[in-house]
Amino acid sequence: MTRIANALPLAESFARAGQNTPPPANSTLSRQGESLADIASRTGTAESALRTANPTLTPFDALPMGTTVTMPALAYEIATSDPVVMAGPGRGSDTLSPSETLDAIEGLPEPNVRDLPPQLPDDDKRQILQYRQDAQDAQILDMAETALADAEPPQLSDYSALPPATAQAEYQMALDQYNADIGELRDIVADIRQRQLEADPAFQALPETQQQAIIALLRDPEFQSLPVDQQQAVLSALRDPAFQTLPADQQQAVMAAMLAGEYYITGVSTVENHGFHSGDADAVCFDILIDGETTPVFMPVETDPTLNYHGLDEVASGLVALDPQSRERIERVDVNPGQNPADAYWEREYNMPGFRSYMTAGGEGIVSIYPTDNAQSQTSLNGGLQHEVGHIVSKQEFGDTDAGWAEWEAAMEADGQSVSDYADASRDEDFAETYKLYMSVIGTPEEAAAREQFPERFAILDEMTGNG
Repeated sequence: MTRIANALPLAESFARAGQNTPPPANSTLSRQGESLADIASRTGTAESALRTANPTLTPFDALPMGTTVTMPALAYEIATSDPVVMAGPGRGSDTLSPSETLDAIEGLPEPNVRDLPPQLPDDDKRQILQYRQDAQDAQILDMAETALADAEPPQLSDYSALPPATAQAEYQMALDQYNADIGELRDIVADIRQRQLEADPAFQALPETQQQAIIALLRDPEFQSLPVDQQQAVLSALRDPAFQTLPADQQQAVMAAMLAGEYYITGVSTVENHGFHSGDADAVCFDILIDGETTPVFMPVETDPTLNYHGLDEVASGLVALDPQSRERIERVDVNPGQNPADAYWEREYNMPGFRSYMTAGGEGIVSIYPTDNAQSQTSLNGGLQHEVGHIVSKQEFGDTDAGWAEWEAAMEADGQSVSDYADASRDEDFAETYKLYMSVIGTPEEAAAREQFPERFAILDEMTGNG
């Protein structure tokens, strides 16, 4: 164990050194005839660490009396070398059950400073105690998270040697205890993470309402059921300065959605000159986790104040509204800062004066959302995303050749009805509108009527989606 051996009170040390003021924090003053090697021996400090901290001082020559000598983090050395703090099982030990892990945690000694020299200043003792508490928190967190990751609930088959009634009763008791142990471990993790967050300057700088929302998230059962690495990613993302650039109402909406378990943000990053369809521009990328799968959403840093844009929460909620099969087709979503540069072409192609794109997508799986003159509802966004997935599917399945589209065009002719006015614009729009209708009615009372109207096209979609 590292030892601090300065037996002189600080005030007396300063006086003997001829100083009227104490040395800077994390430093000491040389005594008569001392070298760095002597100071290392006197303070119980590793000589190599002392040399590294004082590269301008010679290690063996006597220093002038009262020379300021920078000290390594002695308190940290003492804290982390304490065998009492570091003892106990952790990652790399044999796997423990949740119950065994709780017993091991309960058996850890309470961090203390009883082993320290009595003459050590109180401030140093408090610092060392905090280091030891932090070290034990990290150890307990590792133990609890490992147990949660490795936990396996009891199975009824574990009691197959018992009579059926007894087996069922024993199994239920074991399952109840297992669930209670899991809940206790999750509470331990939440308690430690809260302490770590509250000591983090980045967390302290957040608005109080944001701090409270993050702490509430720590206690949320849906959040606690996420894998440990995903939980850590969410907490890191929420403290990222880029997340804080979102408008306050969007931050609140995102936090509310995460507390409801709808989706989670697991990554935030800034991107220079992102390749938006409307033109390269700086962006912030948000990784949206839904049902275990992540979809990147790129939001523009600068927007046109005269136009209306969908916020991050609206886009994430739109992704949530999609069925998993449709969501898997999307590689990323771009909320463009400007309008679609191809609008003039589509205005001529579709013979729609003043045409302006709301969304576009292609076979690469990128959905582009453009600003609009008038605000669009969440319902419009949800339907638009489903329509654009239809474009992704058709490009991936049919390509751009007439041969690829032959079966679909034959189905259009056989059905003899249009799905919508917009579907009349082209075969591409017919597929996208039909796909949107199909995915919205599958499994609902409206499905039978829609099938009766569009039997041939629905038959193709049945085969594509595996719903037939």
